[in-house]
Amino acid sequence: MPVKHPSSSKFRILLMSIMTVLFVGIMTSLPASALELGGGYTIRTYASPDPDSVNSHFIETPGGVIVISAQRTFSEANRAIARVERIGKPVIAIVIPVPHTDHFGGLTRWKDAWPDADILAAEATITSMRTDGEGYIASRKDALRDDFPSQAEVLAALPNIVVTDGQEIDVDGLSMRFHDLPSNNAPTNTMVELPDHDVLFASEVVEDGITLFLKDADLDVWLDQLDALEADLADYRVFYPAHGSPGAPGPLIAAAKAHLEFYRDGIDAALADDGIVDERETADLVARIEAAYPDHAQVARLLRSDLIAANIGWQTERRSAE
Repeated sequence: MPVKHPSSSKFRILLMSIMTVLFVGIMTSLPASALELGGGYTIRTYASPDPDSVNSHFIETPGGVIVISAQRTFSEANRAIARVERIGKPVIAIVIPVPHTDHFGGLTRWKDAWPDADILAAEATITSMRTDGEGYIASRKDALRDDFPSQAEVLAALPNIVVTDGQEIDVDGLSMRFHDLPSNNAPTNTMVELPDHDVLFASEVVEDGITLFLKDADLDVWLDQLDALEADLADYRVFYPAHGSPGAPGPLIAAAKAHLEFYRDGIDAALADDGIVDERETADLVARIEAAYPDHAQVARLLRSDLIAANIGWQTERRSAE
C-alpha cells in the first residue's frame, strides 16, 4: 500500500531536527514528596521541569538508595546526586529503564560518586548504549557538548547486570520484579515492580501529560500491554512514570490508552479512505490531537505540532505496511 507523507524531503529534515533536539531543554529541579512504604523503605523523586521533564526515582532502603533513571545531562545528574546525598546513604543500585539518552546521559556522574553501585538494564538497552545504533548519543553530544558524555564515557559506565523479563531480584531486602516490554515509546522499556508494596515504576509504558515519541512504537502491541497492566495491576497503590506525575493506575492507564487510540483511529480512518495520509489529513489530525491535548508538554525545543506530525508519518508507514 503506498504511503504519502506531507513531503518526503520535509519529513527527512524534520526527522533530523527531532534527533538533534530531542531531550534537550532548560531544566531545574522540582520539589518531590516522599512515599513511606514501611520497613525502612521510602520513595522520592527528582524531576526536571518541562520541556521534556525526566524523573529520577530514589528508593531509600535500610542500607542505601536504589536509583531508577540517571538523568539526561551531567548538570542534572549532579543536582539529583545532591538530592541523594541529603538522604545520607550510599547508592547501591542504579536501573537504566529506557535506551534513550535522557535516562543514561548522567550515568557517569553517578558511577563517579558511587563506583561500587551495581548498574542494571535489559540487554537491548545495554546494546543500544554500546553501539549507538540510532545515533542518539552522537547527536546529543553535538547538541549538549560538555554537559553530555562521549561514546567512550558511555562505554566506561555500561550496566554490569542484565535483567530479563519476569526476573525478580532482592536488593537490600526489597523484592524488585522486572518487566521488559518492547515496541512502545522506545524499542524496549524496563518496568520495575515492587510486588510487596503494590508499586510499579512504569517507565515510558504508562505516562500522561507529555507529547509521545512514536518512532519505535507498535500501537497495537502497546495497547495490549496497557490492557494487561489494567487487568493485572489496576489495584496497585501507585504507578511512577518516567515522565510526569505519579498516580493511581486506573486513571493513568485510561489516559495513556485514550492517547494512543486517538492516533491509531485517526491514522486508520485516513488510510481506509484511499490508502494514504496526505498533507491535509495530516494537518487535520495534528490539529485534532493538539486540541484534545492542549496541556501536553512540548518535547525539548521541538514544536509539539512538528513531533505530532512526525508521529503520524512514522505510524502511517508502519500501519500501511501491516
